[in-house]
Amino acid sequence: MLIQEIDNIRDLAPYLHDIQSWLNIYVENIASSLLKPYYQAYTNLVRNTDSSITGIDYIIGNLRRIEWKNTQEEIYNDRTDWKNLTFKYAIDCLDKQVARINNCEYENSLKADLITRIFIWIIENGKISFSQAQLNAAKQALLPLWEQSRFEMRYVYSNR
Repeated sequence: MLIQEIDNIRDLAPYLHDIQSWLNIYVENIASSLLKPYYQAYTNLVRNTDSSITGIDYIIGNLRRIEWKNTQEEIYNDRTDWKNLTFKYAIDCLDKQVARINNCEYENSLKADLITRIFIWIIENGKISFSQAQLNAAKQALLPLWEQSRFEMRYVYSNR
């Protein structure tokens, strides 16, 4: 199925998995121009997810790993308040990532990998209310990133 033909949000997951695999081995910074529309569109797409989504600890854990200033000890000590963290908090964190990337020229591939893992989790496990316009924006933002990942996995990282 082509990206443009997708009408079920869960059908985006295989493309996101391809991108996540590429980001996982990508060792350099990525031009934020590729990621800005992606972060924005997918944050908007998952914004109206039912807050009872399972795995909120996984989502929050990945969001916290994005914050490089936190040491492992600080992250461990913050686990006690995870029960008080909500999906709204996760969306607020994603909104902060959208704002942050709009002020950057490059993004660390680990951060992009972690954000992609969050989007995958929400799409695969959440009950999402979305509009056709949000889905269309997500498909449009996904295409150049997926094409870049596919090209590099085929021709640059083919031996990995």
